[in-house]
Amino acid sequence: MDSFPSAGVGNSRRLLVSCDTAVTQRDSGASRVAPSCPYPALYCSSGTIYAAWLPTTQLWGLNHLSHTSLDLFRDLNVVGNISVHDFVGTLERRTDATRLGDTPESATTKNPFEAVGAGELATACWACPEPDFNLPEDWALCPPEDKFLYSLLLALDANFRLKNRIRANERKDPSLGSGWGYFVENDAYKEHLRDYVAETDVSTCIAFAALMQKETRLTTGLRVSGVGGCVCGRHGVVRAQGLGDLQKGERYANMDYILMHALGDTRVWKLVLSYDIACQWKQRLLMRVADMVKEGGVKSLDDFESIQFALPVWHAAAHDINCREALSSSHAPGVGRTDGEGIERTWVVLNPIGFATKEMGEGNRHDTIEDKVDHLNFEKNVGQGENFTGIDCTLEPALRDEWQAYVEEWQADSSKPNLYVVAGGKEAGPSEAEVAAELKKSGVEEAREGRGEFIGEATTAVAFVKGLMQLEAQKRRIKAEIKGKTVVTAEPKQPNRRAPCFVLQEIEDHPTASGSLHAWRVVKAEDVKLWFAADLTESQRKWACKKGVVTIEAKLRRAQCGDALTKIHSLLYSKTHLVYSRNEFSVGQLASTRANTLIGRVSDELSKEVGKYRQALIALKRLEGPNCAPEFRELLDSDLNVRSETESDAALRRQLGRIGSSRPA
Repeated sequence: MDSFPSAGVGNSRRLLVSCDTAVTQRDSGASRVAPSCPYPALYCSSGTIYAAWLPTTQLWGLNHLSHTSLDLFRDLNVVGNISVHDFVGTLERRTDATRLGDTPESATTKNPFEAVGAGELATACWACPEPDFNLPEDWALCPPEDKFLYSLLLALDANFRLKNRIRANERKDPSLGSGWGYFVENDAYKEHLRDYVAETDVSTCIAFAALMQKETRLTTGLRVSGVGGCVCGRHGVVRAQGLGDLQKGERYANMDYILMHALGDTRVWKLVLSYDIACQWKQRLLMRVADMVKEGGVKSLDDFESIQFALPVWHAAAHDINCREALSSSHAPGVGRTDGEGIERTWVVLNPIGFATKEMGEGNRHDTIEDKVDHLNFEKNVGQGENFTGIDCTLEPALRDEWQAYVEEWQADSSKPNLYVVAGGKEAGPSEAEVAAELKKSGVEEAREGRGEFIGEATTAVAFVKGLMQLEAQKRRIKAEIKGKTVVTAEPKQPNRRAPCFVLQEIEDHPTASGSLHAWRVVKAEDVKLWFAADLTESQRKWACKKGVVTIEAKLRRAQCGDALTKIHSLLYSKTHLVYSRNEFSVGQLASTRANTLIGRVSDELSKEVGKYRQALIALKRLEGPNCAPEFRELLDSDLNVRSETESDAALRRQLGRIGSSRPA
């Protein structure tokens, strides 16, 4: 908007329309600006107090809106998505229910906001580090270990729900103050994008949904295909000039421009940027923004001591394993518990107004979204203290100190175990099958050289221990099936016949079985005692076990622990997914029964793997000592839980339970 139309010349008489929450009044008064008025945007007229009224339109005539009615409209708009048309219509009905008369238009004065700076009217985050506002005077002299306190974490993303259609005969309706609030200045933004019409972005990581769709989104008939945004990553407050329209998907030219203007005059040590495509977006970022820095008006990224890129926790799961572990916000230094998904929570609140803003003019749409965002920012600012207290009280001090020590040790030496990685596959070490194959290979080589140890005539030590472990696995399976209520088979009868035969054949010459063979023919297969080296004392092993049996079993037990723990992780997540799917989609007895049966099968498999892990860990510690494997801990029943219900949800459930129990009959 270039300027407001003039109010007129001289003492011309115009009809004054004053809107308040009680009535809409009309007054014939001289249109003039009070010489002593401290608010040059406000008009004075006979019967009105200039400081209590605001102009409401840029069209000819005189319309005023009281502060009370303006505040009421703002609350109704940000909470109930009430449009200006509906609000003014309500005031007109309260004034004249018959609506026989028309409300005239009136003039306003010249532009009084020429001195307003970019983003100056936006509500800033009260908790983000800002010199001369919430930082100590000597913050720049802090030691290196405290520099993370003075870092700014920003999260970027795009929202394709906030579209806007093109209207053929649309009236030119610019924003009330383009660039003053949360949207970047419209004209300069469009001029910047003219140089990037043919831009092509190349994916270097994965076929991520945002990357695949951003060039192919349907944009026919749309002025805007979505909105790109930048928020404070820790607190979810939208940055000043942190929003910008997306003309054709989520392109680097749009997001780079939004980021550089959202930085404003930031003065901190470190900048952390969270973005769901950070792995490829960071490539050549400094080169892409160099032209904007030369043109002036934005801060150079070189002014920061360091820039760290991160992937939001939830979005990181879609990336390649190497990319995910290198950039995930879960273990980025100095990030803490920030998940980088704060901007997604902002989109959730803004999405409902997309149905209304899709049909609006360009300027009205910007003003409506900015008003909603301003309300959200204020609500988040006033609620930060309570939210922090709720999170902090859930952390146990002893456990926090223990894990902090592990984290600092890993950050100092990356070759040590990464506690943030759920080990599996190669990361968890060799599997049981790989260890057995390696032992078998070495056993064959020793036998060829005449150094091999045999149990019986032709059974190697590796084959003997592996055979016992296979029987042990069959016992666990039989016990799990007998204990489980969902799987009923006749298979327990088969091992009951073959187990004694196999064991008698393989271990009849083994000293550890002496004096125990007579009990095999009267005990069920799942209750047969299998004697391993771990079941003997250290002195008994010296004379009872063949050479190499103890070492072989220890290696296989260690591999068993890793395999079982990986399988337990997988089964826990599978069970949780099935439970959520059942609760969300299973309707009726048939569907619920099928879902419960499947969950029961997974639970039976989980019980079997838990038993395997516990047995293997006990045997390993007996063979190599109680401190031999610190990476494998005792598995408690309370550890078998991945339900992600938040503390607030749990508290609400308890509160609802108390209300229900105290409700009168």
